[in-house]
Amino acid sequence: MEAVDGMMRGLWLTEKERRGVKIRVQVKERGKTLVAQAVGKVMSEKLSHPDAIRLSLGRVWCPIKGIECKEVGENLFVFTFNQESGERMALEDGPCMFEKDLVVVEDHDPGKRPEDYEFNEIPIWVGIFSLPLGMMNADSAEEIRSIIGSFLEADVGADGVAMGKFLRVKIRMNIDKPIMRGFMLDDADHGGRQKQKKKMNIDGGGEEEDGAWYRLPPTQDQGKEGYAAIKADMRKAYYRVEWRFLEAMLLRLGFGPGVVQLIMRCVTTMRYQIKVNGDLTEQFRPIRGLRQGDPMSSYLFVICTEGLSALLQEAEGAGRLSGVKICNTAPTVSHLFFADDFVLLMKVEQREAEVLKDILDLYERCSGQCINKEKSVVMFSPNTKEDVRTIVKDTLGIQSETWNDKYLGLPVHVGRSRRNAFAFIKGVVAGRVYGPKEKLIAKAGKETLVKAVARAIPTYAMSCFYLTKTFCEELSSLLGKY
Repeated sequence: MEAVDGMMRGLWLTEKERRGVKIRVQVKERGKTLVAQAVGKVMSEKLSHPDAIRLSLGRVWCPIKGIECKEVGENLFVFTFNQESGERMALEDGPCMFEKDLVVVEDHDPGKRPEDYEFNEIPIWVGIFSLPLGMMNADSAEEIRSIIGSFLEADVGADGVAMGKFLRVKIRMNIDKPIMRGFMLDDADHGGRQKQKKKMNIDGGGEEEDGAWYRLPPTQDQGKEGYAAIKADMRKAYYRVEWRFLEAMLLRLGFGPGVVQLIMRCVTTMRYQIKVNGDLTEQFRPIRGLRQGDPMSSYLFVICTEGLSALLQEAEGAGRLSGVKICNTAPTVSHLFFADDFVLLMKVEQREAEVLKDILDLYERCSGQCINKEKSVVMFSPNTKEDVRTIVKDTLGIQSETWNDKYLGLPVHVGRSRRNAFAFIKGVVAGRVYGPKEKLIAKAGKETLVKAVARAIPTYAMSCFYLTKTFCEELSSLLGKY
């Protein structure tokens, strides 16, 4: 026993070991100025790559100089901002998203370990409705901050008063706590009026008592019916067109027999040769397909897709497909075609999924056009239940739900912040005018570059979406500095 006691005493810490070692925290500096840094976490089960985050969020936070991103844990990253305004945008202009997942950002503390950060608060704008005119000011916003969250700022004028239907307040909201559905607010006496008790409601549902209430962005539970958008990718679109189907479509659309015969002669008389080890094989004649690059092939392919459009319109007219409406008085849209890119819209029901599958199978048998289910993707509305999503995906044979950030050069998801959705435009403009070669251009050449190139970049997006006044001012300032 004495030997065991002696061994145990040898495991005890000495007085010197108990005191530990003092380590001075090194603060990263660049020149004489402190480097702006932040720590962020992607709230997702799948792992995110730091280079993808750097390219995606760097265009939003620092569109000119970008950011540096280093991984310090599982979906934990340290961001270094190469612009002074980048840190402010990351910490205050949130919330930020990366591939539909929330990114929570906190200020960098050199004395903290990565596991010491909590990542439980995000900045968000809240609208407080039905306030008395005497309470539409910054003082009232600060009084309500303890109920909603940590107060950051209020959207008021120079005199501290807000005019409009509601009072906009930026708060720091705890994402770990459930959003409360309602609470009572005691309103102090204003202008000799009697003290009132008012109910605060954040969902706006049902008839509530007269009083102040605030509303957060819509939750995913709103809406009774779910909808889906399918981006169909055609396998070898041009090379699988059946000539008999093309001829039948031309005749059905009213082209004269002589014109159809001339077109089909151009299509069917082509010959191919293959070069193998430097030698050309004998010429052979294909039995189907259109030549890519031929000026007429694009028009002929569009004529073939009219067959699929007719099948979808017939099913929609018979009530077998519902399509999507943007409002009650708007027409129903069941499909969008752009060359060989197809977007099909439907209500999330097994019956409609089966009807759509039958239409696609019929179109494949007639035209030869085959959908590549591995590359095709489907996107559901947020209120669609998971079991219904699984049924629709199994029926269509499409399992992927990952859409690209852009479709035809424009963002798929715009969201509530148009500034963040179209921040890539500023990155493209900055890349064209702030490149190494552009700095050597003469003054007259810079003026031509701005007018002919830089100002033409956002015109395509502006023809489809309304860009905010603040975004346009930032874009003008970016070109003005150049």
